[in-house]
Amino acid sequence: MDLYARVSTQQQDATPQLLRLREWAARQELVVAKEFIETASGRLVRRPMMDECLARVKGRHVRHVAVVKLDRWGRSLIDVKKSVQEMAKAGVGFHAIESGLTYEKDTAAGTFFLTMLGAVAEFEAGLISERTKEGLVGKVGRGRHVKGCGIVCPCPSGTHGQTNGMPVALKETEPETGGQPNDRLIEPTLEEIKPQNLQGPVKESPEPAGKVEVASGGSKA
Repeated sequence: MDLYARVSTQQQDATPQLLRLREWAARQELVVAKEFIETASGRLVRRPMMDECLARVKGRHVRHVAVVKLDRWGRSLIDVKKSVQEMAKAGVGFHAIESGLTYEKDTAAGTFFLTMLGAVAEFEAGLISERTKEGLVGKVGRGRHVKGCGIVCPCPSGTHGQTNGMPVALKETEPETGGQPNDRLIEPTLEEIKPQNLQGPVKESPEPAGKVEVASGGSKA
């Protein structure tokens, strides 16, 4: 039989999965022919180690394939069902030892259980994606840059800024009278733009004319 273990990042270790799979194979009195260790996302349809494992299945070099959980094999319901059912047609049993799944024949009950577990794996993948996006939004809200320098504002790379807690693009403005460019300025948000004074320009009223004094020409004769 073949064992397949998968982790998503280089920081994760697949050794615990392999240890549990070896113990299970020993209890089942199955001889392990090959072990596959993959570092890749479960959403990927094509993975080098998975492809090699399936090639051994198609070549009928193995009778059983085991994973710790179904989501280790994949997180796409359609792709998981397709590959596991192809194994059954080739006479190869698929085992997800901690999910309680043993799929050796294409039966209604087996397909139902496989579909249910595959849907859960895909649902969990969606949750992970949503939480990751929320975490990135939180970093931006705290002044960090998702695709920038990755440190707190001000951004030393000069490509990210922040206004009212939200990231904005920065631009260089050239001075009107030549010389060196001004410092990078942050474009204001709509909330920061104060409404303009709607009153027209104030006209200065002319000063009132002085009184004209008429000199008396004396009494009439």
